[in-house]
Amino acid sequence: MKSQKKSSWLFSFLIGMAVLTIGFASLFFIPAIDYAVYENKADGVRLKYPVNWKVIDHPAGGTMVVFIAAKQNAMDVTPAIANVAVQSLSSLNVRPERYTETVVRQITGTFGDAIEVLEDNSTRFAGRRGHRLMYVGKPKKELKESPMQYLHVWTVNATTAYVFTFAAKKDRFKSYQAAVNGMIKSFEILL
Repeated sequence: MKSQKKSSWLFSFLIGMAVLTIGFASLFFIPAIDYAVYENKADGVRLKYPVNWKVIDHPAGGTMVVFIAAKQNAMDVTPAIANVAVQSLSSLNVRPERYTETVVRQITGTFGDAIEVLEDNSTRFAGRRGHRLMYVGKPKKELKESPMQYLHVWTVNATTAYVFTFAAKKDRFKSYQAAVNGMIKSFEILL
């Protein structure tokens, strides 16, 4: 009986040590992300982005800036993309307190059953009350590729909405999570 308790204790101790060793070792294998700083004084925005991402300033369509992730491999034909939009609420004819409701209703109403909402909740963004909406496009049966997953985070400052959007293939979305979280946490409104 004593021998059985001893071996059970020893086995538990060895398993515990193995788990701790693997946990600590994994900390050293998480790649560090080097960031550069993007700043747009006219629109009053500053944020960090991974240095190996391409920056396209003021592309068409009212987007302030687009960040395109570096390809993960040669077969990566749909790179992950983040963008920032600054929207005047008066041009949208939306009151600041109704912006979130309007955006969520437009996205879910437009796409309906074609998306699955994964998150829809309040958050802090740029040091202010904000909102976070994450959803994934439901794949069409005839397409064999991974559907796209989207994350929108926004806040309203007086009569201006600041919207950060990230999109990537669902099967690769999590691999960008650390970089995207760094971008979101660094987001500043300068005005």
